[in-house]
Amino acid sequence: MGDQQSLGPFCSEDCFLRRIAKKRHVARDGTVSPEVFDVTDADDTLSFTFQDDNLKTEEGLDRYQRETAFPSGARLGICWLSYDDLTVSLDPPLPPRHEPDPEDEKYGHLHCVTDCPKSYVRMVQMAKLATDNGVVRHFDPHRKRRTQ
Repeated sequence: MGDQQSLGPFCSEDCFLRRIAKKRHVARDGTVSPEVFDVTDADDTLSFTFQDDNLKTEEGLDRYQRETAFPSGARLGICWLSYDDLTVSLDPPLPPRHEPDPEDEKYGHLHCVTDCPKSYVRMVQMAKLATDNGVVRHFDPHRKRRTQ
């Protein structure tokens, strides 16, 4: 990872994926819950994965969902916000910045963050934008099957 170049500067067409860790965070009609953008008190930033060319393909998204699954085999859901969503649609803006994650060998070079949303109202705004964009992948709770 040491030879990875820094991402950015970002442009309007750039997208940032946000993982959805619970099935209940997306309603049947595709409405994204504000809790998707919640952080703990210990968090300084809100994490995203930059959607590079590989993650714009169905195969790349399938692989990403599979490779970021919980140990149980449950696969995280994925929603997204665009650069414009984060910088133009939100007031004040939450501009993304590249912050590589050395703990993630596969996708750490794509790790980006924004400042944390400071209120529930901001989380609601972000959830509405993500809902309008559409959920990329739904949470899949299926467990790994034991091989015999």
